[in-house]
Amino acid sequence: VALIRPSLMLKIGRDGKVEDLIAEQVNLTSLVPESKRARVRQVLADAASAKAREWKFLPPTEGSDVNAPYWVMRVPVSFDLGTSARDLIAAKQVQKWRSYLPGPRQSAPWNEQRGAGTSNDSPDALPGSGLFSARGEGVRLVTPLQGS
Repeated sequence: VALIRPSLMLKIGRDGKVEDLIAEQVNLTSLVPESKRARVRQVLADAASAKAREWKFLPPTEGSDVNAPYWVMRVPVSFDLGTSARDLIAAKQVQKWRSYLPGPRQSAPWNEQRGAGTSNDSPDALPGSGLFSARGEGVRLVTPLQGS
């Protein structure tokens, strides 16, 4: 059983269509021989990217980005390979940490032009599903981790 998780960075136009995208990082959860890792990552990044190009989003109707020429969002995509429906249901009921082999991180020129290319946010830290701003304006911890 292998869970492979590409993280896509999408450039979404004012019409809600995906104008451009990049597979920002493809993490592997099973040990793949080093000689095959790049190929496995590329095949799954291509599959996730092909599907994402069909997606359409609702642009913001309020807030500071309402008039932006485009929006940059991150979307994690999961592939469960060799997993039966029964195994998937059982895995969702038992949440546990999974080790993984992080993939190399790619950057998008259109994200860097917007001044967001140096974000410290990592696609590794995203929850398993959802749509997340690539500018790192999501929830932030404002108190110390260890008491006061």
